[in-house]
Amino acid sequence: MNKPCCVPWRVAGLMVCAAAPLLAGFYMSSLLANPTGAQVVSGTVSVDTPAAGQMNITQKTPNAIVNWNTFSIGSHEGVTIAQPSASAALLNRVTGNDPSVIAGRLQANGRVFLVNPAGVLFTAGSSVNVGSLIASTLNISNADFLAGNYRFVGTSVAPVSNAGTLTAGTGGTIALLGGSVSNAGTVSARLGTVVLGAGNDITLDFAGDGLTTLKINQGAANALIGNTGTLAADGGLVVMSAQTADALAGSVINQQGIVRAQSVAERNGHIVLDGGTSGIATVGGTLDATGGTGLTGGRIDVTGYNLALADGARVDASGAAGGGTVRFGGGAAGQDPAIRNANAVWMSPTASIQADALIDGPGGNVVVFSDTASRIYGSISATGGAQGGNGGLIETSGRYLDVTQAHIDASAPKGKGGTWKLDPDNIAIVAAASGTPATETPPGNGSPAIFTPAGTDSVVVNTRITDQLNLGVSVIITTVGSSPTHLALGDINIQAPIVAATPANPTSVPVLTMTALGSITDNGQQITSTSGPLDIVLNANVAGTNPFSPVSISNTSVTTHGGSLTVNAAGAGSSTVVINNSTIDTAGGALSLTGTTTQTEDVGINIFNSQLNSGAGAMTLTGIASGGGFSTGVMLDTSNLTTGSGTLAIYGSGTGPFTNGVEITGGSQIVSSNGGLIDIRGAVSGPTGGTSPNLQGDIGVLIASGDVKVTGQTGAIQIAGSTNTADPGLAIGVPPSSSGGTAMLGAALLAGPTVSTAQAGSIALRAANDGTTTSLFIGNSTLSSPGGVLSIMPATVDPNTFAIVAQNATPITLFGAGGGLSIDAATFSTFASVPTIVLGSTTQTGLITVNGVCSSASEVCVLTRPGLSNNLTLSNPGSGSQGIVLPFGLSTTGHTLALVSGGPVTDPGGIQAASLLLSGPGTFTLTDPQNDVGVLAMVNAGNVNFTDSHGFVIGPVIGQTFNTDTSQLTTLDGTHSTLTGNLIAQAATGNIGLAGPNASLSAGGSIDLVMESGLFNSASSGAIAAGNGWRIWASTWVGETRGNVQPNTAQPNFYGCAFGAGCSWGGTVPATGNHYVYIARPTVTVTADGKTRIAGAPGPVFTFTASGLINGDTAAGALTGTLTSSANRNSPPGQYPIVPDFASNVGYIVIEVPGTLTVTPLIDPVAQAGLQQFFSNQEQTFVYENNLQGTNICIGSNQPLFTTAAPGDTQDILAVEWKRVRSQPNLNSCMLLNGQHGCGDF
Repeated sequence: MNKPCCVPWRVAGLMVCAAAPLLAGFYMSSLLANPTGAQVVSGTVSVDTPAAGQMNITQKTPNAIVNWNTFSIGSHEGVTIAQPSASAALLNRVTGNDPSVIAGRLQANGRVFLVNPAGVLFTAGSSVNVGSLIASTLNISNADFLAGNYRFVGTSVAPVSNAGTLTAGTGGTIALLGGSVSNAGTVSARLGTVVLGAGNDITLDFAGDGLTTLKINQGAANALIGNTGTLAADGGLVVMSAQTADALAGSVINQQGIVRAQSVAERNGHIVLDGGTSGIATVGGTLDATGGTGLTGGRIDVTGYNLALADGARVDASGAAGGGTVRFGGGAAGQDPAIRNANAVWMSPTASIQADALIDGPGGNVVVFSDTASRIYGSISATGGAQGGNGGLIETSGRYLDVTQAHIDASAPKGKGGTWKLDPDNIAIVAAASGTPATETPPGNGSPAIFTPAGTDSVVVNTRITDQLNLGVSVIITTVGSSPTHLALGDINIQAPIVAATPANPTSVPVLTMTALGSITDNGQQITSTSGPLDIVLNANVAGTNPFSPVSISNTSVTTHGGSLTVNAAGAGSSTVVINNSTIDTAGGALSLTGTTTQTEDVGINIFNSQLNSGAGAMTLTGIASGGGFSTGVMLDTSNLTTGSGTLAIYGSGTGPFTNGVEITGGSQIVSSNGGLIDIRGAVSGPTGGTSPNLQGDIGVLIASGDVKVTGQTGAIQIAGSTNTADPGLAIGVPPSSSGGTAMLGAALLAGPTVSTAQAGSIALRAANDGTTTSLFIGNSTLSSPGGVLSIMPATVDPNTFAIVAQNATPITLFGAGGGLSIDAATFSTFASVPTIVLGSTTQTGLITVNGVCSSASEVCVLTRPGLSNNLTLSNPGSGSQGIVLPFGLSTTGHTLALVSGGPVTDPGGIQAASLLLSGPGTFTLTDPQNDVGVLAMVNAGNVNFTDSHGFVIGPVIGQTFNTDTSQLTTLDGTHSTLTGNLIAQAATGNIGLAGPNASLSAGGSIDLVMESGLFNSASSGAIAAGNGWRIWASTWVGETRGNVQPNTAQPNFYGCAFGAGCSWGGTVPATGNHYVYIARPTVTVTADGKTRIAGAPGPVFTFTASGLINGDTAAGALTGTLTSSANRNSPPGQYPIVPDFASNVGYIVIEVPGTLTVTPLIDPVAQAGLQQFFSNQEQTFVYENNLQGTNICIGSNQPLFTTAAPGDTQDILAVEWKRVRSQPNLNSCMLLNGQHGCGDF
C-alpha cells in the first residue's frame, strides 16, 4: 500500500515524473525561466526585471488579475510580489499550454493565486514564502475573484504537485487544488490552513480567524490526493479532501507522509481527511494533532467511502493536559451531522489511534465508525494523565464489527477509568479459542484491506472485555445502532464467561453495559468480578420493536462483588426478563430487574428455580404485563430472594382477564435478613363483573405458597394489591374459585404461605377491589410479628407508578363478610402471633364495624362479643368520617384498644380492655354499663362520654396508627391526655385517678370525673386543666389522694351533691371553675366570739370561730350568715347573747354556738394611770371625735394619753388636746385633773 506518488508531466516534449525530483530538476533547470507575457486584466500591477533571474511584481490595488503566457520560476531564479496588504489578492492566470514549474523562489506578502489548467509543479528545492498561496488547475472567473467568491471550476486532469517548501504567513493559507493533487515536500501555515483538494468544482472561504474552509461541489474523474511529505498547520487546519466522480473508483486519498496540526497556545489544531463518497482513502504515515506542555490535543477527522489505516500509521491527538478528538469514519453512533459516515473501515494491526492525556487531564474521545463493516485490529487509546485525570471514550462501531485482535486502552492510573463502546448489529462474546473465522484474518504486510462483512454476527473476545474492566474501564456493548431495514435483530449472545478482576478500591466502579435492539442471552456463561465491584447493565429490546427478545439468564451465575446489576427488557412475546436455574449475588450492590410486555400470555419478569441476593443493596423487581389475558407482571416460582439491610421491592401489574400483578408460588422465599423493607405491590385491570373461575387471574398480589419474612431484629413488610374486579386485590393463600372448591396450581394443593417479621418488625397489608366482595383474602396462612404491628387499610395500587393510594371511603368490617375490606374470624385467627393490629389510617373515613362472633358453645350461631388477644387500633379520623360502631362490643383483655375517629363512636356491646385510648375529632359515646377498662387515655380527642363498670385511671397509654401522609406507623402517646371538647368519665364502682409519674389531663371544654362509690386518687405529679373548668365527683373525701390536682379557687369543694342529681341542700355546683364534689357532707361548727363594751358605747364588731372545715375550705368561701345581739347603745350594763345565723354555700352541715356581749357601766374619775387604759392609742377615736357623745366631757391633762412626739420633746399640752377635740368642741363641763390649767383655757 505504501506506493510512491508519481504524476507524469510533459514539459517541452519531455515526460517527467514528479516523484523523481532529481530527474525533474535536471530538465527544469535548463528549460525553465521566470514568468513571461504579463497582461494586466484588472487592477494596477507593474512588472520589472531588475537583474537576471529576478522578477519583481508590484501590486497597487487590493485585488488584481494578470494573465501570463507562462508562469514558471527556474531553480536559480526568483519572483517577488509586493502587495499593499496581507489580504491583497493577485490572480496569476496562465493562458499558455505549458505547466507552471516552480523550481526557484517565490515571495509575496499577500495572497497569491496561480491558476494553470496545464498543471502546477513545485519541484524539490523550490521555496515559496507568501502570505497565502492558492495553486490550482481549476479556473476561476474574473468576476468571482474580484467579488471574493473563490470558486474554482474545471475538468483539467493535469496535476498540482509539490516537492518543495511552501510556507504561508501566520494565519495564511496554502491551497493546492485540482483533479489530482500530491505533496512530497513540506507545506506549512502556522495558525492558518493547508488545503489539498481534488475535484472539478471547489469553493474556498477565507475566514477571519485564518481557518479557510473548503467545499467540493463536484467530484472529478479519477480524483486523487497523495501525500508523502509534510503538511503542517500548527494551531490551524489541515484539509485533504477528494471527491471522485467515479462510483467504482479506486484510491482517492493516499496519505503516507506527515500531517501535522499541533496545538499551540492560541488554539488547537485540526486535521480533516475526506475521501468523498466513493473510492478508498488510505491513511499511512502520521496525522499529528498533539498538544505540548499545558496543552490538550486537537481534532482529527477522517472520512470517506472506504477507509484504511495502513501499516504503521499513527493518528495522534494526545496532549500533555488532555486528549483531543479523533473521528475515523464518522461521529458517535454515526449520528454526528458534522461528519459523513464511512461505508467501511479497516485498521492494520500495526496502526494506532491515540487521544491520551500525557501528563494530567482527561483522556480524549475516539470514534471508529462505519455503516457496513469495521475491522479494527490495531491499537486505540484514550488514557487519563499519569499524574491525574479520567480515562476517555473509545467507540468502535459498524454493522459488522471485528475487534478480536484490537488493543483498547481507556484507563486512568490516577483517575476514573474511561469507556469502550462497541456498536454492531448482532454480536457474540466468544472465548479466544473460538476466535475469528479465517476469512476475517486481518491483512498485513501490504495485503489489501477488506471492506466487506464476514456475516451478520460480529464477535468480540471475552478477554478483550475483561482486559478493560480490569483497568477500571467501563465497557458498553450495544446493538441499538442497527438499521431497522437490516436483517440483523440486534441480539447479544454471551457464549463465553466474563470473569473480571476489577480494581478492589476503584475511584469509580467500572460498568459492563449490554444494550440490545433485540435479545440478550446468557446460557451457562458466568459473569463475575473476583476482586473489586463491577456494575452490570443489561437492556434488551430497547426500542420495543422486536418481539420475543428477552433478557435470558439461565444455568449460570452473576456476581458483582458489591457492584450493581440492572436488567431492563420490554415487549417480548414470552417473558421479557427470564432468570432460570441461576444465582445472582450483588453482595451489597443494588439489583434492579424491569420487564414490560405487551404480548398476551406473557410474563414481565419470570424467575424460576433461582437465587437472588443483594445483601445491603436494594433489590427491585418491576414487571408489567399489558398485553391481555393469562399474563403476569412478576412471577416468582421455586426461587429465593434475599436482602440484608436493603429494600426488597416487587412491583407487578397486569391488564386483561386471568391476569395477576405479582404471583409468588412454589415455596419461594422472600427474605430480609438485616432490617431491610420488603415491599410487594401488584395491580390488575381486568374485566369487571365477577370473579375469575380459577387461580389464574385478576388478583393484584397472589402469594400462593412460600415465605415472606424478615429475619433480622428490625424490618418491615408491606404488601399491597388491588384489582378492578370482584377478585381479592390481595390474596395470601389460595382463594376459592368462583365455581366452588379450592383453587389449584397444576394438580397439587399448595401449602399455605407465611408472612413474618422478627422482633419489632411491622407488617402492612393494603387491598382494594370493585367493592362487591372483600378485597383481602388470607387463608391457610400464618402472619407473625412477635414484637411488631400489623397494619391493614383499603388502598389501590397505581398500575403505572405503583403508588399506593388510600381508599378512604371504603368501609372496614371486622368479623364479617361482604364488600369493602372485610376480615372474617378465620382470617383474623391468622393474626394471633401479631401483638398489635391497626385497621384504617389517618385519612380513613369509611365506617368501621366490629361484628360479633359465633358462640362456640352453641350449635346455632349466636353472635357474641368478640375477644382478641392483640392490641387493636380502629382508625378513621378523616374529614366526614362515618365513625366506629361496636354493636356486640369488643374484648381485648390484657391489651390496648385504640379508637381513632372523626365521627360518632359507640359501644352498645361494651368494651373490655386493659387500656383504652381515644383519639380524633369525633364524638365518643362509650356508656355501656359492661365497659371494663383499666387505663383510659385521650390524644386530641373530641368529646368523650365514658362509663366504666369499675374504677380506672387516666394515665399513659401508647397506641399505634398509620399516617397516610408519611406512609409510616405513628405512635399515639397518651401520657398526657388531651381533648378539644368535653370529657365525662364515670366509674360505677371503684376509684378514678391519674396514674404514672407524669400523667396529666387537659380539655378545651369541661371535665367531669365521676365516681359513684369511689375516691379520686392521683399517683401522678401531673395536673388537670380545662378551659371551662373541671369537676371531680366522688362519694367521699376520706382516703383520697389529690396530688397536684388542686382546684386553686375560693370554693374548691362542694358537698352533698351527686353528678346529675343536684345537691341535697338545694344548692348547685357552678358550671365553671375547678371543684371537688362529694356526696357526703362534713359538719362545721360556728361559735360566736364573746365581746365587751362600756354602756353607751356603740356595739363592737362581732366575730366567730368556725371549726371542722376540711380540704382547704375557708369560712369566707364555705359559709354565709350573720351575728346579732339584742343589746343597743342605751342598753344598761349586763350580759346579752350574741346569736349566730349561718348556712354553708358549699354543702357543709352547720352547727351554731351563741356567744355573750358584756356591757359595763360608765367609769368614775380615776387616777391618771387608771384613766389611760380606757383610751385607744389611735388619734381618731370616739373619745375625741364625739366627746363621749351624750355626756359631752373633756378630759385634759398635761400627760397626754399618747403623743406623736418623740421621747423628751417639749410640747404645748393644751395645743395637743385642742387638736384632738377641735372637730366637735361641745364643752358643757370640764373636769380638772392636775390643776395646772383650767377649762377656760380651751
